[in-house]
Amino acid sequence: MRCFSGWGLKMCRYAGLTCQIEVTSKEGACRYHAKGCRYDDTALTPAGLCPEMYHNAYPYCLSLIYGGNFDREILVRCPSADAQVVVQIRSKPMPLFLLPGQVLRTILNLFTPIEIVRQQAIIVIKNVQGPCFRKHTEGQEYVFPLGSKFFTYHWSGGAYFLEKIGIKVKSSQELCPAFFDSCYPLAGYFSKNHSFPWENGCSGKLIQCPDYRAGIKIACKI
Repeated sequence: MRCFSGWGLKMCRYAGLTCQIEVTSKEGACRYHAKGCRYDDTALTPAGLCPEMYHNAYPYCLSLIYGGNFDREILVRCPSADAQVVVQIRSKPMPLFLLPGQVLRTILNLFTPIEIVRQQAIIVIKNVQGPCFRKHTEGQEYVFPLGSKFFTYHWSGGAYFLEKIGIKVKSSQELCPAFFDSCYPLAGYFSKNHSFPWENGCSGKLIQCPDYRAGIKIACKI
C-alpha cells in the first residue's frame, strides 16, 4: 500500500487542494480498490498525468475502452489558455493476459448483461506550446487504468470474496478513473473551505463512489 502524501493538484499554480485520501469502507466488488488502500500524489492520475487534462480526456477514454469508434482523430486541448497542450486519445488492443477473461465475459453476456472492456485507451501528448506546469513533453504516453493487475477487471468478484474472509488483496496503482472524475470538480471548493457542500459539522470529510453497487467511501484529510 502507498503512504499518504498530497492530492497532487498543488503542482499547478491555479489548483491548491492538498489532502490525504484512504478507502475507508467497501460494500461490493471493485476492480480498483481494496478497503484501507491509500494513495499519494503520484497515483491519482496515470503516471502523474495533469489532472486537468485527465478530466478533459476521461469521457473519450471511457467510450474507447467499451468499443466506441470515432471517424476522426481524437484531440483534446488543455483548459489553460497559456499552456496550449494538445493530447491525442487512441485505442490499443487488450494485453494478452486479459484475453481469456474477456472471452469468458463475452460468453456470459449471452445470458445476462455484463461489462465487457473491448480495448485499452492511450493518452498521448501530441503538442506542447507555452508553459506547462506539469512539464509535459511531446510523445509522453499514459494508459487509461483498467484496475488492479493482480485480479484485473475480470476477477473483481474474486477479490471481493477474499476481502470478506479477511485476506488482503492488492489494489490498483492509480485511483479509479470514475472516482477521480466524480470528485475532481469539488477540488476548488474543498481547497477553499476544507469541507464539502453537503457537510454539516462532520469531521469525516468523505467522498462516495458514484457506483452504487461498490459502496466505497474515501476519506480526505488536510
